[in-house]
Amino acid sequence: MIRIPIRLVRLAALILALTAAWPAPVTAQNAEVLAKSAAVGRAAFMRADYQAARAILEPLAEAGDPEAQYWVGVMYAQGRGFPPICRQATRWYEKAARQGHREAAFNLGFMLYNGYGIAPDECMLPADHMAAAPWLRRAAELGVPRAIYLVGHMYAIGDGLPLNRDAAFDWLKKAADLGIPEGQAELAVMYAEAGDRGGAYTLYFLLSMQGYPGAQANLDALASRMEGWEVHEAERRAYYWRPAEAAE
Repeated sequence: MIRIPIRLVRLAALILALTAAWPAPVTAQNAEVLAKSAAVGRAAFMRADYQAARAILEPLAEAGDPEAQYWVGVMYAQGRGFPPICRQATRWYEKAARQGHREAAFNLGFMLYNGYGIAPDECMLPADHMAAAPWLRRAAELGVPRAIYLVGHMYAIGDGLPLNRDAAFDWLKKAADLGIPEGQAELAVMYAEAGDRGGAYTLYFLLSMQGYPGAQANLDALASRMEGWEVHEAERRAYYWRPAEAAE
């Protein structure tokens, strides 16, 4: 008599239940069940059981669950459980992002902004900053720290978004407050250009404590043009600075 491992029996039962129940529209009644099921699929992915992850997540994604859609996008992008097809990765990321999934919005924007595909098993996608901009902006609005910085940077140099110094300042200030070093560095430049040496000094002081390239040289250059009390006040602000909490 052939014995089937109990893990496979349970997995088959779960897949059968999911297939029977979906693809039906996501409703308030089944959303909690979907979320729990997507968590099971995510756990399978994290332990590198990609076949099980696909079997669980794909029907959920087809049913409209954003968490499952996100993970199916990840699997297509990385070539884990699916062939590495970028158009499928971006398709699923976009579906999840349109439902407010912030990591999906960021992954989609980041893939488009930088281009994608280094490892042999990853899909290949050329960079397109204009296409990336609305998704990075959406991710920033949903509170993703790296997206907040990138949107500020794009506004600052007019890359993918129109050149807008006011918008750049607002987004870079948010990134700097969250402790994103690149955001602090770019905001420090803006402060210095605006004549706010104290604000620039505080940020360069924080960056120098992290060993950020060029921060100490900029700090010394500013200090040579500041009064002693200005330096003291700027350092005091740096000592008491704490990063803001990122949105959940």
